[in-house]
Amino acid sequence: MIAEVRPRNHWEAMDLGWVLARKHYPALLKAWVIMVWPVWAVILFACRAEPFWGLVLIWWLKPLAERVPLLVLSREMFGESLTVGLMWRKWPRVWFRHLFADLVMTRLSPSRHVLLPVRQLEELRGKAFAQRAARLTGRCGAAPWLLQALHLVLLHSLSLSLFLFVAAMIPERYAPDWELFLSGEWEGETFPMLVLWAWIVLYAISLSLVTPLCVAAGFGLYLNARTKMEGWDIEIAFRKLAARIGASALAIALLIGAVQPTWAADDEWEPQAAMEEILAKPEFKIHTRTEYRTVPKLGALKLPGWFDGLGGFGGIPAAPIANGITYLLIGLAIIMVAVLLVKWILAMPKGGKPQAKPSVVSTVMGMNVQQDSLPKDIVAAARKLLGEGDFDGAVALLYRGALVWLIHRGEVPIQESDTEADCVARVRQLEGVSADYFEQLTRIWSAAAYGARRAGPGEIDRLLEAWPYHANRKEAA
Repeated sequence: MIAEVRPRNHWEAMDLGWVLARKHYPALLKAWVIMVWPVWAVILFACRAEPFWGLVLIWWLKPLAERVPLLVLSREMFGESLTVGLMWRKWPRVWFRHLFADLVMTRLSPSRHVLLPVRQLEELRGKAFAQRAARLTGRCGAAPWLLQALHLVLLHSLSLSLFLFVAAMIPERYAPDWELFLSGEWEGETFPMLVLWAWIVLYAISLSLVTPLCVAAGFGLYLNARTKMEGWDIEIAFRKLAARIGASALAIALLIGAVQPTWAADDEWEPQAAMEEILAKPEFKIHTRTEYRTVPKLGALKLPGWFDGLGGFGGIPAAPIANGITYLLIGLAIIMVAVLLVKWILAMPKGGKPQAKPSVVSTVMGMNVQQDSLPKDIVAAARKLLGEGDFDGAVALLYRGALVWLIHRGEVPIQESDTEADCVARVRQLEGVSADYFEQLTRIWSAAAYGARRAGPGEIDRLLEAWPYHANRKEAA
């Protein structure tokens, strides 16, 4: 990959996308001209008698055009450039796949730029797409909403600026009376039609210049979310380490093979069985996490009254246009409310009774956190393990004992799929559960479990002396 892969915050992730877009901006514009402009030309030619509807079609098909910059960036990210011939071969796949999903299901979604790679690059649909989308958008927070707002501001600001610039360049003796034009009292249809065509062309130019940047920012958020979820940075670090020591390791392996005694060949060692034994350990258990999102309701948009005073566009009166847009938005709002109402009714338990409180988890990160799985005196048991030289066992017992107390007595909502960092975050949200102590214990436990680093005897003694999770000390803890 041509970019450094590491976890970033949302602003850095979007900035990564913009850096990629600036670096490959000529390739993005070339692909846009080749794969998007011909489609727009056909649309405007078909709607030449009513260009306003051509503008509406261009706007509605914008999610399909956004696939083109993503196609270029996904190849350039790995050092591959698209040729003109390859662009033409990819053209039908870009424009005609998943039309209903992109033009209806997610057309008005504020997270569209983040969800686009899920459908186009991962080829997910249905339930798999919904689950993947929920996880990715949960990792992105409010960044997709801000990106969508920024996209609209940049697009319409550039369109209006270009329109005003062109209007200012008209010589004064040829300049129209704009107040008369806006009042709707202009006689004839030639000049309003020219204004509408000018606006369509400038809007298309603005869309061509701004959209690749916003798609790149959404791609950056997508890459960052996957990096955090799947640990891409760790995998790449291991690959670099393997590449550095590969030659040395090969030489050492050949040397060992040359001097190895003949009886080693008789050693019956089955790699598959050893691998299955390792993968069966609790550390390799697959964890899941359920995330919930709040879907905002789409309300109807009330247009200002002065809109009815405009003369119209291309022979179409402004009032019917305003009414049509209003009715369209009201219809979309009604459909959205009906869908949410149906989902709410289906989610309600039978009889209208509230759902029972979910049962307390019995395992966390593969560890047994049931109350009867621990000795009565955890501190004494940990001291005994330390006296026997079992440092890892003593720290693991303390950590597991803290989890058991927090779940069953501290009422901390720890889930089975939570990691060490998730547990610390949940403890931080509640009062009276010794968050500082638990964070210190988590640090010592993680260093011993994953880094084979042991804390000093004094630090362990302080942990044992300050142990707050006693059965009868909930108020003190």
